[in-house]
Amino acid sequence: MQNVRYSAEISRAKEFIRENYADSAISLHRGAEKVGFSPNHFSTVFSQETGQTFVEYLTVVRIEAAKHLLTCGNSRMSDIAFDVGYQDSHYFSYLFKKHVGVSPREYRSRSEEG
Repeated sequence: MQNVRYSAEISRAKEFIRENYADSAISLHRGAEKVGFSPNHFSTVFSQETGQTFVEYLTVVRIEAAKHLLTCGNSRMSDIAFDVGYQDSHYFSYLFKKHVGVSPREYRSRSEEG
């Protein structure tokens, strides 16, 4: 029953990600350090427990935050990218479209329509 064995650590790791996703320097190593695991062990346990890699989970959290910012304000795309932890707005747009199916601009305009 690994779920019980590591659930507290994974919960702490997820909380760490949710609280620090805007930091572009967040990393697997920092997540591992936060829960007291080696990076390799943390990577394995995180994937087994969540079904996602650390980076996949971080990306989902960042994209969800971006969706909120896109619908609740008029910030520039580059500012939103920076606010959710991406230094490169083109990379942010690429990831957003890959995960959501539309560009950030299109997502914003659709949300304004209705």
